[in-house]
This record gives sequence, structure tokens and C-alpha cells, in this order.
Amino acid sequence: MMTESTSLFKARRLVLPLVLLSIGFTIGYSFLNWLLVAKTGWLPIDDDLADYWLPCLLAWVLVLFFIQRRLRLLKLSDKLNNLSVLYHFAAVAVVIVPVVVAQGYVRTTTGDLTHVKDADQIATVARAKFYVADHVCMHLDKPARHGFSTVTGRSHETLVFDLYMLAPICSTTSAAAAGQPVWIGIKYHHTMSNSASEAEKKSVFDSFARESVWAFDAEDPRGYQFLETLGRSIDRSRFEKTLSLANANVTDPVILIPHLEPFSQRSGNRLQWTFGALAIGPLLWLAMVLLPPLNPLEVKRVSGQKKQAHAPELSFLAVFLIPRRSAYGLPILIDVNIAVFVVMAVCGLGVMSFDPDDLLTWGASYRPAIHGWGMLRLIASQFVHGGLVHLVNNLYGLLFAGLFLAPVATNWRLIGYYLLCGLGGSIGSVVAHPTTVSVGASGAIFGLYGTLMTLVLFGDTRFSDSRKFILLNAGIFVALNLVIGAASHGVDNAAHIGGLLTGTVIGTALWFFSRGQPTS
Repeated sequence: MMTESTSLFKARRLVLPLVLLSIGFTIGYSFLNWLLVAKTGWLPIDDDLADYWLPCLLAWVLVLFFIQRRLRLLKLSDKLNNLSVLYHFAAVAVVIVPVVVAQGYVRTTTGDLTHVKDADQIATVARAKFYVADHVCMHLDKPARHGFSTVTGRSHETLVFDLYMLAPICSTTSAAAAGQPVWIGIKYHHTMSNSASEAEKKSVFDSFARESVWAFDAEDPRGYQFLETLGRSIDRSRFEKTLSLANANVTDPVILIPHLEPFSQRSGNRLQWTFGALAIGPLLWLAMVLLPPLNPLEVKRVSGQKKQAHAPELSFLAVFLIPRRSAYGLPILIDVNIAVFVVMAVCGLGVMSFDPDDLLTWGASYRPAIHGWGMLRLIASQFVHGGLVHLVNNLYGLLFAGLFLAPVATNWRLIGYYLLCGLGGSIGSVVAHPTTVSVGASGAIFGLYGTLMTLVLFGDTRFSDSRKFILLNAGIFVALNLVIGAASHGVDNAAHIGGLLTGTVIGTALWFFSRGQPTS
């Protein structure tokens, strides 16, 4: 039986700090988001980034700083070592859930409400977040519409169709009012398996588009309870692209999203769910903490009975993200890839996926653009990624490739091999795919693994202690990803093969002209 003192010790050391962290972070971040983003717009970042991705990242960092070391107080057996990972993510969830729910409440309740008699008057009044109009009229005979398709999932297994449709507001009482153009926009969404044939995909999209057009044509503006101005987001970017493709010739349009629920109910139950998450999460965490026994050695250490030296919890971040004079190659490569993604996300281009035209703007490889200064795309595309999952997968591969290659390449050599292998991958991509937009570090990463495996197979003594381990892991990585690439749509296997071949050439050259010597 667990004694009362043990229970109190756990509550004081493991539960109370997480509860205070969750409450404090929820209140503090919500206030800053309201002050800097939602209310004033002083910090011009994407709404989704401010409301979801940024608090998720900060919550994870805070748990690493303030909670992770405390988990050592719990004795988790070696056979169940994965429980430490489970407890870590449970602690992160306790902090993330209430703050994310709270941002939805902040977003929906912040902003001025303007009442107009006719929706057409929105063009002439001061900009507001919300509008209530006695009369709303849409030019349904003058719509602008455009479809976007993206692939999601680790293996690009899901195909997503988004159809954006807009109609200009018309006047129900008088001639059109002068001012900024005002549009009502509606987004239609559909998903399907990306493994279907091209004919099936076209059939599904055509059917989805027809049904969406019918639904849009059947819209009754008289049922709109209020209109919300669309903020910075991937949806706004796509609505603006739709207007541009329709040759609407508008700048800085007012794009309004219609709502059928009463204005007083716009926030739903988000506030109640926030308080519920602040209460339920800690209770579940308390139950989890009470289950395992305490670690006596760690209890003695924190109680002052035994001193032990512990490395900082964030030392691994310092090693892999902060360039040092002795080892700067891998951190620089990782940092540049992350930095490009973060800047694209902050610019409101999305998080989970980016549109092909945005990728082109940021340096994607595309054969028709490979001329003149466009040749730089063969290098720039190595640092641009199609979305969050794409980035994480490639950083995972880059991390291990860089660690494996440490005996022969750490600093400028690693960066040079990365660029050369990526160049080979980009060339392979543009040769094999004349009209495909290609991005990502995977060609460079395959090349690094090609260099590694070539040196190991030639018998480079610098890898003699880990030869079998490297061959097994690198071989599985390369073979598995090539098979997945061959079976999946949207994966550029030509870039993978081009990078792999380039890396093999580099490894062979290193073997003959560097320090490689055969093992006995």
C-alpha cells in the first residue's frame, strides 16, 4: 500500500508543479495572444500558428525545463522503459490541451462588432472583426472558385481536396457602395485515399466540385446571423489566390465568413472546456503519478540526503541545434531547414502543408524554372519542405545520417556532402519529372547514407566498431523509403536515387583519396 507521506510527496513534487505550470501558461499565453495578435495585430503571424502550433511548442519546452527531471522520481522498470516517454507526453498534454482550447475562446470573443443595415455598407465603414447586417445579398452569378489538392500523412497516403468559392456582396437597397471590395467566402473540403488511380481521383474531385457548386448556389444569405472577417491564415491566402486566378483585380479584399449561429453563441462552450481541461488533466495526471513506486535514489537526492551530478535536460538540444566550433555542420543544416519552415509558417503559408505555387516562390525545384538564376533552385530546394510532417521525417533522417558520418565528416565537409548529394537529387528529379514541383532534404539525406554505406562496405576502419549496426540501419532506411516512394504518390524517388548515386560516388572517392583503410 502506498503510504500517505508517499502520496503527499508525489502530489507536492510531481502534481502541483504541473498544475501551476498549466494554469500559469494558459493565462499568460492567452493574455499575450490577445494583446499582441488577436486584439491589436502588433505581432503579424498566422492565426493557426498563434493559436495552436506556437503554444504546443512552448508547452513542450516548458515541460522539458520544469517537469522532465522530476519524472526521475518515479521508478519505471527497464522492461517498461517506454513508460517514461508515455509520462512525458502525458505531462505535455496536460499543459497543451487547456491552452489550445483557450485560444479558440480568445479568437472568437476578441474583436469589434459593427452593425450595418445593408451588407454593402461594409465596404465604406471602418474595418471590424465581426459584422451584423440586416440585409445580405450575394452575386451568386459572379463567383470565383478554385480547387487545391494536397497530400498528407507520413507516407502521403491521404489526398485532400479543398474548394474555395467566393461571391461579391451586392446591394439590396441601392447602387453599389464605393470602397474596398467585399466578398463572402466558403470553403468545401473532401478527403480520399491517395493510392487510388488518377482516373478515380479525377472522378472523385469532379463529383466533389459539382456538389460544392450546387451547395454554394443554394446558399441563402438571409440565414446568416453574422459575418466574420477572415484573419491571417492559409485559408485567407487561398481565398486571395482564388480571386487572383479569377482575374477579380482586387487588392486587400475584405473576405467574410458567414455564420449561422447567433453572435452570442460564437464561442460555443470553449470557456467551459478550458476550465474542464484545467481540472480533468491534473486529475488524470495524479492517477498516473500514484501508480508507479518512487525511485529511492532520486528521492534521497532531491531530499538533500545524497548529491548526484546530472546533465542538463536540454543538453541534446544544445548538441543538435547550437553550432559549436568543434561540431557545427549538423546543427547548421538542421537549423537552416527549421528556419526556412518557420519563416514560411509565420508568413501565413500554412503549417501542415504548403501550396505548390508558394513552394515555387520559396525556391522549389521545377524544370521550367531551371535557367539563369533559377539554377539556384537545385540548391535552395534542399532546404524547403512541403509541410510539418515532411520536415520532421527529413530531420529525423538527417540527424542519424549526420551522427553516423561523424567519424569522417562533421563540419564543412558534412555541409559540402549534403549540398553535393542534394544537387544530385535535384538533377535526378528535374530529369525524371519535367513538370513536377520538388522540395526537401531527402535527396541530400539519401546521398549521405550512400556515402556512409559505401565507406562501410569498402571496409573503412573508422566504422569497424559499428559496421553491422550502420549497415543494418542505413540499409533499412534506404530500402524502406525507396519501397514507400515507389508505392506512394507524391514521393520523388528520382531525387532519392539521384542523391543516393551521388553519395555513392562521394564515398568511393573518399575511399580512394582519403584515409580509408581495409579492415583485417
